[in-house]
Amino acid sequence: MRPQEYVAALRDGHTSSGLLDGLYGRFLHGPAGADFRRLSGKKDRRFVMVFGPDGLHRLLQDGATQMQLLLGHEPAYLRRLIDEGQQFRLVVFRPGDPLPQANWDGVERVVRLAYPDMVHRVGFHRQTLEETLLAEFERQLGYTFAEVDRAGPEDPRYMTHKRFRRIPDTAANTRAFLYFSMRLLELYQGDGFTRTHTGEQGVREFFFPNMALAKLGEYAVCDLTVTAP
Repeated sequence: MRPQEYVAALRDGHTSSGLLDGLYGRFLHGPAGADFRRLSGKKDRRFVMVFGPDGLHRLLQDGATQMQLLLGHEPAYLRRLIDEGQQFRLVVFRPGDPLPQANWDGVERVVRLAYPDMVHRVGFHRQTLEETLLAEFERQLGYTFAEVDRAGPEDPRYMTHKRFRRIPDTAANTRAFLYFSMRLLELYQGDGFTRTHTGEQGVREFFFPNMALAKLGEYAVCDLTVTAP
């Protein structure tokens, strides 16, 4: 199935489709009038998360709102976006080659591509990263990642690539870097699947370079209606 055919099936309300192998999707959202030219509007973000055929199939079956929940978005967060009048869109594309699944093997592979000078830190601390809860790293660092994330890059604790290069090589600092720069957030489990806000396994997720939609090759975009859960 081509991306345009999938979008047509979604718009027509179909709950099943043809073969979806090789197709990937990503949700975009932004204020009214947003141009949606890139997979992520954050220019410093080098890779994004996308979902694959199983996610596209679930989207046909369950709709956009339920799919947002499967990707880990909390109901309160979705309600806030809706109240703000934000627009939701889906981009479907066919990259040609299989994408790395967003598990720990995929993390090392992507860091090697995006931040080659930092891959040795991720590899060295990998076992600790896999076995330690995010809350323990927050305890060691003395702040919650969500709090700093809300403050944004102006907060000196926001772990950009530049800051990560200048601080001690610890597992906690490495996890902070993966949180802020790679967006491996609270629900990230390292097994290559999304999690709902209640901890249930969602759909497979994959890494893909953040780029302009015009460079995706074969792709299609459609508006989505997301309602308050």
